[in-house]
Amino acid sequence: MKTLGRSEKTHLNLLFFLFGVGIMAVAPRNPEIKHNLGIDNGTFGTLLSLGGAGSVISLLFGGHVVHRLGPRPVLVVASTVMYSCLAVMPHLHTAWLFLVINILAGLALSSYHVSINGQALYRQEGTGLVLIPRLHGLWSLGAVTTAIFAFFITSHVSLAWHIDVMMAVIWLATQFSIWQLRDNFFAGSEERDAPSPLHLKSLIAAFGFERLITFGLLGALMIEFATNDWATIFAREQIGMSPALSILPYILFVLSMISVRFTIHKLLFIKPERFWMRVFPIYGGITFIALELFGTHLAHTHKNLGFAVLLLGFIAGGIGCSHLAPTFFGIAGRKSDLPGSVVVGQLGFVNTILIAFIKIGISWVAQATSVLFALIIPGLMLITVASVSRLGRDKVLTA
Repeated sequence: MKTLGRSEKTHLNLLFFLFGVGIMAVAPRNPEIKHNLGIDNGTFGTLLSLGGAGSVISLLFGGHVVHRLGPRPVLVVASTVMYSCLAVMPHLHTAWLFLVINILAGLALSSYHVSINGQALYRQEGTGLVLIPRLHGLWSLGAVTTAIFAFFITSHVSLAWHIDVMMAVIWLATQFSIWQLRDNFFAGSEERDAPSPLHLKSLIAAFGFERLITFGLLGALMIEFATNDWATIFAREQIGMSPALSILPYILFVLSMISVRFTIHKLLFIKPERFWMRVFPIYGGITFIALELFGTHLAHTHKNLGFAVLLLGFIAGGIGCSHLAPTFFGIAGRKSDLPGSVVVGQLGFVNTILIAFIKIGISWVAQATSVLFALIIPGLMLITVASVSRLGRDKVLTA
């Protein structure tokens, strides 16, 4: 097994970073997308959630396709479809067409996700390095980079120009990195045999595979998804902030995630994995809920001060969920005898279905009550992740 060379490390990092930049480019401008479609919060959230149908279709067979063909061809096709769909979204004014494009984008996104994480797990296992948390941190860095960019240009550049130009640039850069990694991707024959796609036994196994891992991953991911979907709308519509300032909760949430994802490997030399899996979600979930409630109440009389408190809440939420998702992927890889791409596919398949239902529920809570109460749901889910901390390693890392 080859060590991780400088060029391979650079372009693997770039693929995760560009992935974050590309797929999160639309999120800071969700209020404009919703306005173009002329729909309410409940309907918009439901349409976003139903994009998970495309992900489910992909995840039924995505891990097996990557296992047999290798990641490279899947990454090329998936990135092309994904960024094309995102480039179309600013031009849509019909809800049903948005749904179709969103489903297609979800299919491509999950295929890309399985490919890139399967390759990362493959290299992590082969080199013995802790790669996944850092790579997920680079994804988050890409997500916050695109949000900061949106913060500065939202008031000056139209939604269509912003997204169309960005998607073209990201697609070209992605193809370049895929080409540079052409000799480093695993070939289909290098991975161990996997069950056939769409096999009933395989699907049942996916739902039965380490239920505690699935439970923990779900709790860790929901606050991230909810912040992506609702943070900007919350700040703009419920607090009354400007379009640019409304992006700040998402930016600070992701920056706080990055700060931990890039340093978690150092913390593991101080306390074991299971300690941090217990502390972070309890701190993050409780603080997030408390500050969101207090900040919203305060904003009624002191808008800017209330908004500042809300921002602290989003920072706490980002810290709380920061390293959990990559940690659960690593735990799954250690516990399963299947290839990394299939493990990613199985976990993704189960969580995509569950997340879609929860996101729809959150959307209609937002519609029936307020976005504030909708955001409390993922905050509570984050706290529950501490109950499965025993899955983590109970020994500190040694040099």
